[in-house]
Amino acid sequence: STDYYFDIDADKDGDGQKETPFNNFTSKRVNDNSTIHLAKGEYVLNESREFSNISFYGESPQKTVLNGNGTTLTFNGVVNFKNLTLTNFKISNAGDLNGFNVIFNNLISTPVKNNDFGGAIYAPSNKNIYLDSCTFFDNHAQYGGAIYANGGNLTIVNSLFHNVYALNYGGAIVGNSRLKAIINNTRFFNVKSIDDAGGAIYLLSSSLTAYNLTIANASSTFGPAITALRSDLNISNSSFENNTAR
Repeated sequence: STDYYFDIDADKDGDGQKETPFNNFTSKRVNDNSTIHLAKGEYVLNESREFSNISFYGESPQKTVLNGNGTTLTFNGVVNFKNLTLTNFKISNAGDLNGFNVIFNNLISTPVKNNDFGGAIYAPSNKNIYLDSCTFFDNHAQYGGAIYANGGNLTIVNSLFHNVYALNYGGAIVGNSRLKAIINNTRFFNVKSIDDAGGAIYLLSSSLTAYNLTIANASSTFGPAITALRSDLNISNSSFENNTAR
């Protein structure tokens, strides 16, 4: 892939090389099969785009923000996010997604046939999602307040889900259609399904293997922490505290 560098504090607009970065961030300068390096600052995408095989690397989630400005980003192939905050756009994940040290904050769920799915990530069919040291907060959807995954593989480690909710099932995560989920060393706090099941996690015809899972202050109409229908669960060394069904 080709590397492009952006620094909005650079004195002048360069050619995208490491020593002479662009200082004007536009979606036209973000291309398929490339790695986008973002220095500290807030970078605003000005239009919806579809990308294939692309990576976005920041300095840190506290210093680098990628703001979608209400647009939709559709990813094919593989997309990688690292060391940045993502906010205010829809992620439609038609490819595989990897995130490391990423904050998913106040993203927009993906509308499908008068419903909306996945407050941060929507993976419609048999994709691979790997998340390490990520934080999801202030995300919501009708189904899957943070993540909605149909089939494929979902791996989450060392992460946090906080203040996310679904109007229907799956306050934080929905796994469907033979999804294979692995969740380790991850906390769910203040998550809820408002009018349905699975305050933190809702599984249908899927499997979950979890270790050192903490779910606290979760709520739903039933199954306040985890609802698993026709699904396999293997959960160890985990804690469930203050979870309520209405």
